[in-house]
Amino acid sequence: MMNLKNRTALFLLAILTVSLAATACSDASDKGNENTDVKGTGTAGMETEAVSEPSEEDVRRAVSDNIPELDFNGTHFRSMTQDSTVNDIWVEAETGDVLDDAIYYRNRAVEERFNIQFDEVLAVSFNDISSYVKKAVSAGDDAYDLVIGQMEQTGQDALGGYYKNWYDLPYVNFNQPWYPSSLVKEATVNDKMYIIASDLSLSYTIYTYCVYYNKALASQYDIPDLYAMVDDGKWTIDQMFSLAKEVYVDSDSSNNVSEDDTFGMFAALDGCTVSAYFYGFGQPYASIKNNAISMDVNSEKTVEALGVLRDNLFNNDHVWTVTEGITTMGAAEAFAKGRYLFSPSILKYSLYQVRESDFEWGILPFPKWNEEQDSYYSAIDAGSSVLTVPTTAANTEMIGAVVEALSAESWKSVMPTFYDTVMDSKIANDEGTVRMLDTIFNSRVIDFAYLYDGWNGWVFKMQSLLVGNSDFASFYAKNEKAVSKHYEKVLDIFLKELE
Repeated sequence: MMNLKNRTALFLLAILTVSLAATACSDASDKGNENTDVKGTGTAGMETEAVSEPSEEDVRRAVSDNIPELDFNGTHFRSMTQDSTVNDIWVEAETGDVLDDAIYYRNRAVEERFNIQFDEVLAVSFNDISSYVKKAVSAGDDAYDLVIGQMEQTGQDALGGYYKNWYDLPYVNFNQPWYPSSLVKEATVNDKMYIIASDLSLSYTIYTYCVYYNKALASQYDIPDLYAMVDDGKWTIDQMFSLAKEVYVDSDSSNNVSEDDTFGMFAALDGCTVSAYFYGFGQPYASIKNNAISMDVNSEKTVEALGVLRDNLFNNDHVWTVTEGITTMGAAEAFAKGRYLFSPSILKYSLYQVRESDFEWGILPFPKWNEEQDSYYSAIDAGSSVLTVPTTAANTEMIGAVVEALSAESWKSVMPTFYDTVMDSKIANDEGTVRMLDTIFNSRVIDFAYLYDGWNGWVFKMQSLLVGNSDFASFYAKNEKAVSKHYEKVLDIFLKELE
């Protein structure tokens, strides 16, 4: 599997080569036949220079956002964000932190380009964001240009019709690489999309699910090359649990399985992590088919997956499973102690908790259901930020241009900085790690069911189903009516003009 940098570089190199060839053909037709030789010398005996592979920076910089020259005459750009992810959009000054500085420089570049001024963002809890947006829209107040809210609460608020359709904003192009490819395919209905994600939001990157693994323990137990396993499409849930069963040590010599022992896996079963398994298996919860809600979760695969997860997470002494009072941070902190071969969590903690560990570690995508599955799929934690524009926002030309430019600049500079920051740690600084990050980011999935879950869909209900050991058929029968009603309300805001 070729990594993102090399794929993009070769793509652009091909474009450059075709461009040069076209120019040469044009010159030949204009000037007639001139002397050339077989050694690569051009007209008049001049030697042609070999086209070198462009650098990663050049590769990304060469991708245009196609926004024309615009001047907004010093207009203030006003945004609001959840306080937990404030540096998605706002860094007041250089801090010395490379990621913060990359965001700071990104913002300055966009300010200068369009002659705008970023106001300091209003950073509040996601509940307060909901209240402020509702108040502003109800009052007809053009108070915010961009709202960067928490995914779940934003999905709930969408029911109130508080946000503009992103397809109505100029300059926003969802075919560009700074938008997740699944966004258009899975979350566009009737040419409408009220909530989006892009590389503008660092949290959308760092809240991506992954599996951390301890390379020291892997070496000690002769675990095979896991990066190669991923490359070959053989990293499956059965493989992960099978390898986890290779590792157990009674570290505290208590003759009992306890938290202080060494395990093949640490499993934190919060709602989002449980959903990450099902998305990793390619098992969606719900989708829209023929302008109606399809409850995809009601499948034989869901039942089989529940059985596999229960057998291995609750009936396996080699897996330490926690079902209450645990978060993705807790899973990362547990992994950093060095006593677990695997620990599913989110990439955020590669920058903080995990990088403080004193052993070499690696990153893997969430496992596939089986080898026949067409791809790996990486879910995003619901605490990440998504982008909306209130219906009262008036300057849509500026908003569209600024959001597109910020997203593009993030893809060109912030994302590569994130890669470099992750690699500058105890993680192995090799092409294998780059490939894993490419695989994870290229397989991110965001769909209608998750984006508009609003705490009333299946995302958090699946955790209670798994942990409660409930029978799926009875659980589904109990919850299907309420979940369907919620999604039908969401669908109504997409289809209302079709009535």
